[in-house]
Amino acid sequence: MNAEVNRAEQLWYNWEERQRQLQGIPGLAGEGAMAIKWQQYDFLRQGLYRIGADPTEKEVLFMKVIGAFTEKLQRQLYPNPLARLLHRLKAIVYDRPMHLRKFSAQREANLTMLKGQLKALGFLAINGRLENYLDYETSRVGIPLTQQLNGETRLDILLKLESDGLGAYRFTQYEATLLRHGEHGRSWQFDAKDGMTVLEAANLLDGRPVRKGVEIADGRSQAKWLQLDFAGKDERPVLQEFHPGYAYELKDELLKLGMQTAIAGLSKSDTVRSLEAGNVAMIRFGDKGTFYLHANPAGQGLSLFDRDKKPLELAQLLKAARQYNFSQPQIMQVVKMHDRGKVADQSQGIGR
Repeated sequence: MNAEVNRAEQLWYNWEERQRQLQGIPGLAGEGAMAIKWQQYDFLRQGLYRIGADPTEKEVLFMKVIGAFTEKLQRQLYPNPLARLLHRLKAIVYDRPMHLRKFSAQREANLTMLKGQLKALGFLAINGRLENYLDYETSRVGIPLTQQLNGETRLDILLKLESDGLGAYRFTQYEATLLRHGEHGRSWQFDAKDGMTVLEAANLLDGRPVRKGVEIADGRSQAKWLQLDFAGKDERPVLQEFHPGYAYELKDELLKLGMQTAIAGLSKSDTVRSLEAGNVAMIRFGDKGTFYLHANPAGQGLSLFDRDKKPLELAQLLKAARQYNFSQPQIMQVVKMHDRGKVADQSQGIGR
């Protein structure tokens, strides 16, 4: 639980938001207005059950104010003193413990679901402390993370979760910013439904393309290439999409290069999958040099670079290949350019 959040105050704000939604329904008068009062009473008293288990000093004052308000509502909803007394006894003996048990089970199920979702995207470090952020009264939660990449490069991340209003959170999106020493940061917001892993996000922000699955109209899944274009005058990059049917086949390009350079296994399935995730392949021709390549759907080919990561013409790579003694084995491996270090919790003062 975030100690900086006053859950009792947030409970009241949450009700005000819910009330605005309900009052927007046409024809709510008479019985409808009374139904809203019942909703308000249940909403606030159940929130007080949850917060009352472990309130902070700041929350106690707000709880007293909300408690006085719910007592007033209770007298309106149960005008008969005997009925009101029986209701109070039921609330103590049954309603409160039942609500807390149900809420605890729902919270555990929600945490399990969120942890699985975040783990699949590469956000492992937050799983051990996720519950510290989810006080289940705040409607929106932002969780800052950071990952140190190679050299002086790091990836700052802000995970965003929203409450469904019924006591559970859903992961909606995350914003990732790639920062290098002395350079302006590159940022992009990734929706949870896109399934972009943290490694793929780093590769995209570094300018390399990523191939991701997309569901088409009939429910089948196909894949499209995505690439962030940073060449525009605007500081904000543009997302390029190369949809299914676009005339680009990475495996064909790798096969072609393999034949030209006599590199065996360049088009292996694991190499293709890694390059589709935005990674880089490294080629070493003995003492003739080290070269790098990655997918280039926009140019319908491959992007080649020398050991200093400067663009390389195909003719230069072929020259090195011809000069090399092909009777000796060549070394080719995939380099995960941003798979160094782990995503770490960047927050301060979380928990009590």
